[in-house]
This record gives sequence, C-alpha cells and structure tokens, in this order.
Amino acid sequence: LTNAHTHACTQALTHSEKRFSCSVCGRSFRQQQTVNSHMRTHTDTHRCEKAFPCLHCSKCFAKPSQLKTHLLVHSGEKPFSCDQCGRSFSLQQNLLRHKHVHSGQKLFVCSVCGKGFTRAVTLRTHQLIHSNQKPFSCDQCPKAFRYHCNLTNHQRTHSQEKPYECTMCEKRFNNANSLRVHVRVHTGEKPYNCEVCGRAFSQGSHLRTHRRHVHGGKRFICDKCGKTYSDQRNLRLHKCRYT
Repeated sequence: LTNAHTHACTQALTHSEKRFSCSVCGRSFRQQQTVNSHMRTHTDTHRCEKAFPCLHCSKCFAKPSQLKTHLLVHSGEKPFSCDQCGRSFSLQQNLLRHKHVHSGQKLFVCSVCGKGFTRAVTLRTHQLIHSNQKPFSCDQCPKAFRYHCNLTNHQRTHSQEKPYECTMCEKRFNNANSLRVHVRVHTGEKPYNCEVCGRAFSQGSHLRTHRRHVHGGKRFICDKCGKTYSDQRNLRLHKCRYT
C-alpha cells in the first residue's frame, strides 16, 4: 500500500462510526473489546469483575496501568520532583497541579464569590458551600455531609473504628485531624496567634473563643494608637486620620 492510501485508510478509520455503546453512560466506541474494557470502570461495587487486584490492599482495577499507578502508594516511590522546591510526587499530574502553587495561577474561579483555585476539582468542592447541597448521606442515621471525607469520618462514630494512633501515648482517633490536634499536647505547638495581643493557641477554636471573650471579637489593631476593630475596613477608615 502507498503512504497516501495508508493515510486515507487511517483517516477513514478515525472518522468511522462508533457502533458500540456503553449501556451505563452511553459513551460510544469503535470496537466491542474497547467497550468491555470501559465497562469495568463502572463496576466499583463489583470488585470481582475487575481483573487486576492489589496484593497489598482490597482495591481492584480494570486496567494494569491503573494498578501500576496505584502501587506507588504502597511503595512510597515519588519519581516526579518539583524543580523549584524539591517536593516529590508519585504521579506526574500531581506535580503539574502542584506547580500552580509557585506560579500563583488560579485558573478556576468561583462564579458566585470570585475565589480562585488551582484545580477544577477544588472549585467544584468549594461550590457546594454556595449550593448548600449535602450529597453524602449516612446509611445508619439521618445525617448528611457536604464532603465525602466528612461522611467517612462520621461513619467511624458508628463503627467505633479509630485507625489513627498517637505514636507518643498510643491514644487513638477516628480522623487524622483529631490526631494532629492531639499531637500538639506533646509537642507544645501553638500555631494560632491572636493578632491583637499575640497570645498563641493550639486550636483554632480556642483562638476564636479568646477573641470573643477577651477582645469582643475585635481582631484588627491600629499600629499607631492600639485601638481595635472587628473588621479591616473600619481599621482602614480609622487610619485615614493619620494621613
């Protein structure tokens, strides 16, 4: 076959009708074999239909490439490094997303409040705040949650599962954030500082309580006279007196 004829055949194949459709999502393919492979992506709840199981955990995958990528989680291998800060990642797409931190680019902007994000998925998660939707419901009680991670943490209150253990005192917790807060008891870390008086706290809730009771909720202080305000706008207006 001539190169021209081969190219014509390739073009014809490229634009040929996609006759095989997925019965779940309707996506079309040229070959039944491709449909069969694609269908496995819809069988998250039927693990036996996924041909490539992970030997380290209960997860299964429809394609060997997906399993290979997943195995990096267990091996700890992070072959993709940021050339600006040295941070490493197991997946190249995670490195590319991370680089937006250095560029300052926030390409995904909320149409309601104008807040920008470096990732589309983060924007979609943020937009749930404006919609008041709580799509993740507990199957054991009436509670519903805006984020899946919150549902996961809540479900552990029913199962009494506490997978996060403090390495210093062996106390266990049902979520990672509670463990992080607890560890500050041992380290003495107090990352939350009052802008008015400089007092430090180990938890953000303790700082908010301090502001209300000690400063009446006023957290913006004038560096000229020490007067405090509850919002930055009033502080700026006050400072105009000195200009």
